Amino acid sequence: MGRLKWEDLRPGVHRGIQERIGAPVLRYDDQAPQGTADFSAAIHTERGSYFVKAVLQSEHVHARSRSDEMRLNKLLPRTAPRLLWRTSNAEWVITGYEYVNGRPARFEPDSPDVPELVGLLAELAVPVVSGSEHFPSLGARWSIAAPWRTLAHTKPRTVGTWERKRFKDFADQESYVFDVLSGGTCIAHADVHEKTVLVGPGGIRIAGWTWATRAPAWVDAAVFVVRLIAAGHSPQQAEDWVSNIPAWKNAAAEALDAFSVALLGLWTVTSRYPSLVEAARRYAQYRLDAEADQTAQ
Repeated sequence: MGRLKWEDLRPGVHRGIQERIGAPVLRYDDQAPQGTADFSAAIHTERGSYFVKAVLQSEHVHARSRSDEMRLNKLLPRTAPRLLWRTSNAEWVITGYEYVNGRPARFEPDSPDVPELVGLLAELAVPVVSGSEHFPSLGARWSIAAPWRTLAHTKPRTVGTWERKRFKDFADQESYVFDVLSGGTCIAHADVHEKTVLVGPGGIRIAGWTWATRAPAWVDAAVFVVRLIAAGHSPQQAEDWVSNIPAWKNAAAEALDAFSVALLGLWTVTSRYPSLVEAARRYAQYRLDAEADQTAQ
């Protein structure tokens, strides 16, 4: 959930949300997925249920993203919850979305959610998507962070020996993949994980598109494969699943190798979950070892 709960919000914010919905709030669920919002909850009223996010105006980058989200949400694939309304005051930007009734997906081996999600990702992985030009480039976004160059120059001792020995190669690979990512023309979620995938009576949906981006069609599969490893799959098992997604299966091996390295760098810098970083490390090692074996043959 967000950093704040319903009871933490001022009464004026409560009134603003209820006035926008047109009905009093009967109950709320602060445990809903939250993305980057300061507050998020499922709000239930006699007129129906809504997923509501609120971000403080002082969070300038996030507030701007919410403004863009109103326009860009209309271009997202059908699986994304529809943005229904947006309101703001001097303190808050508040957005209301279609409520998706579902539980978080499970990614562990033998979970029935995995093949269903693979099918949906295959459907979404279209090389050219109309309107993708309106979304920020994933390559440009990641190049600002340049994680391996940053780690090499400012925090070299925060990573293991395996990474330190490869700083230059990793920096070269991330620069290469930034260019590859910048050429993409698909709309990617770029952070598909258990809490953004909801499984309900109507099937499987992907929520949390606030940071949707323009990227190659294989990107969501390339992130998903690491999430599968974090959930208990071996790297080979995870790749066996995503090989059912044509965009990933047909992607250049060099691009997938470089992406695994860049993702490891990004999560090393930004992730609060050591197990996720370890999964990304295992996968990058797996990709690079496979590449080395092919080169030696």
